[in-house]
Order: sequence, then C-alpha cells, then structure tokens
Amino acid sequence: MHPLLDLVTRPSELPRVSLLTRPATLALTLGDRLWIADDSDIADAYAGNKVRKLEFLLGDALRRGAKRVVTVGAIGSHHALATTVYARQCGLLSHVLQFPQPLNPHVETNLAALLEQGATTTLVDHPSHLPRHILLAQLRSLLGDDCYIPGGGSSACGALGYANAGLWLVEALRARGADMPERLYVTAGTAGTLAGLALGLGLAGVTSTTVVGVRVTDRIVCNQTLVRQLLRGQITLLQRAGGPRMPALPRIELTGRFFGKGYGIPLPAAEQALRRGASEGIKLDSTYTARTYAALLEDLDRHPGATFLYWHTLNARPLGPLLPRTPRAWPKPHRDRIPGLPPLMPWSS
Repeated sequence: MHPLLDLVTRPSELPRVSLLTRPATLALTLGDRLWIADDSDIADAYAGNKVRKLEFLLGDALRRGAKRVVTVGAIGSHHALATTVYARQCGLLSHVLQFPQPLNPHVETNLAALLEQGATTTLVDHPSHLPRHILLAQLRSLLGDDCYIPGGGSSACGALGYANAGLWLVEALRARGADMPERLYVTAGTAGTLAGLALGLGLAGVTSTTVVGVRVTDRIVCNQTLVRQLLRGQITLLQRAGGPRMPALPRIELTGRFFGKGYGIPLPAAEQALRRGASEGIKLDSTYTARTYAALLEDLDRHPGATFLYWHTLNARPLGPLLPRTPRAWPKPHRDRIPGLPPLMPWSS
C-alpha cells in the first residue's frame, strides 16, 4: 500500500507509522462514466483522507522525539479529530487551536469525540485570531517537545500520503485494464490532498487527467500558490530520500464556485448533492464532500462523454466508540463562546 517508498533509495528518510488497515475501494458507476475511489473505511478507529497524511506526519513527530502534537481546525474538524485519535495511539498528547463554525449534528458529534479522546483546546472567536497562536505553536515546535501540524495536515510531509495514493490509483486502474479518467475531483480545504494526488499521478507518468480541487475554504487558506508550494516541498522531501525530481504534472484546476457565502454555511447545491449521494449509497457531508460532488454532477453535463473520478474523503467509521459513554456537559469555554450548543455532548448509547 506504499508504492511511494519504492521510488526512493533511503526510505528511512520518510518515517511513517502504519495506520491504514485496508485499501480504498474503487468502483465504476453512472453508466461507466464515473469511478469512485473511497477512503471512508481505510482504517479502523477513524478513516477518511486525514489518515493517509497522518502516517507521515506522526512518523515525523515520533522521529523528532515530540511528546505532543499541536494542530488547528474548526470545532468540527475531521483533521483535528483524526490527529487526536491517532496521536493517542502513538503515545502522543494533542492540542487543537479551534475556531467556531456553523453548528449541525455532524459538527457537534465530531467536537464531542475530539474532547472525549483527550485533546486540549484553545478556542478563539474567529479564524483571524489564530495567527498569533499558530506562530507560538510553530516556535514551540522548533524549541520544545511539541510538533506543529498545519490545518488539514497540509504540509509537504502530510501531502506525501496522497502522492502515495495517486500512485496506488494508477496501479489499481491498470490492474483492471482501465484507462485513467479524464477528470478527477477531490475536496480542497487546505490543498494537501489535491497537491499530493497531482504529484502522485505525475510520478506515475499520468499527465492527461485534469485534477480538480473543489475549494471549500477561504481563498487565503486554499489557493494555487499553496498548491505549488506543496508540490515543491514534496519533491524536496523525496529527493532527500533519494527520490526523483519534479515530474511532468497533470493539469490542476482549483474552483471556488461551490464555496458559497462562507465556510460551512449551507449551500443549496450541496444539499441537493447530499440527497443525490444518499440515493446512490454515498454518505456525504454538507461542509466538504457534498460541495465536491455537486461540482462533479454539474460538470458531468458540461463534459458529455468524458470519464470522471470522485475521490471520497469522508470518514465512515462509526464515532460511537470515540464518544462519551454517559451524558456530559460541554467544557465552559465552548458553552460560553459557541451560541446554540445543546446542553449536553452527544454520547454513545
């Protein structure tokens, strides 16, 4: 499951922990026009796209001798929850720099699981208040026992998890005698998954596929400049490990047309896509994956005859084992600073 390591002569320079327990599923649907690569069940405790990144990110933290990882995300962040779950498995503490987002049951459940799994938090009122906290976390990462992990796990180190996934995809399709799809769609929150997949296809010699990132965050967080930086950073890490130079890359599109009025704010097209996905057996969420699926559905009509691939990045593992076992109140900072929270956390029954 790690073809990327076959491309380097010094794999020990790319330390990783083994978190994936199953490969992604790959299925063809919609009259043979749409492939779905599904990461929702690739690990046991918590799945989705963050796990691939965390294999390399937590491997790097352990090599540094860190005792705690510090990361950043909204209160319902999948990345923050996955980081906390797997850091704990690796014997590391976790701290999350948080900001509010529109509430829904999905967000509340993720937040309850995060707190139950032992993460400590710093909650700010708005993302614009985070830079000072992030700078301090980065300094402590350089000078102390902390290891800072950017939001979404989108550093060059984390993106390597999806360079590996891109290589796997090409191998899996070739094993089935199938051609690469003309367009590949993936959610772009902090660009690491997008940049990793694009590099993986390039390393496999695939340049004919257009990789489409559907932006679900503000442009300042996810943009073409960041994608280029992540691509260069990945190659730097690979070369240090005795790997290749920058290959020819597929075309990368980054679209914000389904971002809407702001992060997590309901979008009618996303809600329609969420219902469409449910009817097709695909569980989506309104903040991330439903917006990506909405973009894909619109482009199916814009590109008649073209073949597509949708990369599903949402966790499908049940959160019950991660939730409180009995009713509990929210911590005071969350009660005081997040209007609309219910009195009690969601709990497992």
